[in-house]
Amino acid sequence: MTDVEVTVVVGTCVHERTDYAVRLAAATGRALFSARRLAMSTDPVNEAIAVLPWAHASGAIVELPTTVPLEDFIAAAAGEHHSCRITSIVCVADATHLIDDLRSDAYAVTRLIPSDDPPGAVSREHTAVAMFTARQLEGASTVALMNWQGLATPNLTALVALVSTLNPTAHVALDTEPMRDPERPAGGILPSGIRAGWVSLLQGHHRPRHTDRRVGSLHYQQLRPFHPARLRTLLDERLDPREFGTVIRSAGFCRIATRASTLARWDHVGQVCSIDPVTPVQAPETAVRMAATGQDLAFFGLDLRVEALRTALDGAALTDMELAAGPPAWAQFTDPFPAWRPASRPR
Repeated sequence: MTDVEVTVVVGTCVHERTDYAVRLAAATGRALFSARRLAMSTDPVNEAIAVLPWAHASGAIVELPTTVPLEDFIAAAAGEHHSCRITSIVCVADATHLIDDLRSDAYAVTRLIPSDDPPGAVSREHTAVAMFTARQLEGASTVALMNWQGLATPNLTALVALVSTLNPTAHVALDTEPMRDPERPAGGILPSGIRAGWVSLLQGHHRPRHTDRRVGSLHYQQLRPFHPARLRTLLDERLDPREFGTVIRSAGFCRIATRASTLARWDHVGQVCSIDPVTPVQAPETAVRMAATGQDLAFFGLDLRVEALRTALDGAALTDMELAAGPPAWAQFTDPFPAWRPASRPR
């Protein structure tokens, strides 16, 4: 059976995303599997995979519901028993409020989890909408900007450059008539995280297609772990109030002195930040070792005061005296971050 060629359409602006998907289907003659239809299923990803074989030879357009992780669909479509091939991923964004979307503190229910307390109860897992927006931008092969006509030219130029900085491999397109088939990346569709600007910045090959003097970035490296209380103060009282400009996105890897044996994943968008373990969390009695302790972080934003931000981050790292005191002293630091659950082995 010939693989069905699939264009995936994502975006957190429901009206613009749906409008784009409908117009693209009409222009290309492809079958459209809408987000509204897929959302009626308890498992929208598997529902989409199941219905794709019904698409005709011209291919299919899958419009994913807002809270369906793009990486989940990419992984499912790559399964050896599935007869589909993703040829392009389009992230649809409203240019008039994209920056506000990336700085939103709104949350959406992403999963219902059965609970036994009380029996039959259900708890809700929430994810920041801004995080979905960022990850969809980072995973796209094309970013289609809608309603851009109302922006002043300098603001539009800066917005295009910001999108390109967040995803240097993406083609940034201004939505125009007539509708055109999305650009197909020469290297094919990669796992969504590989396209992210923060990954390429950490790897030393961050080359966005569009630039603007207002859009800046910082690759921050530091061998010393962070002091947890000073880091929390920096995040809450200085970074979030825009002391260093508007930090839109930061991500990478870090270590906190009170948990220095555990490498953590730093994931921040706008007003939302999470620092979660990557390596297994060591039990309290486990000896702390200094091997590979340090920070490797990417920051992107508008009107960034890069050197001031670097200095502030250095100030959150351990001082000479604190570093010399060693792990027993670090364990006594005030740590305002949520506790990590111990794990015996990687998951």
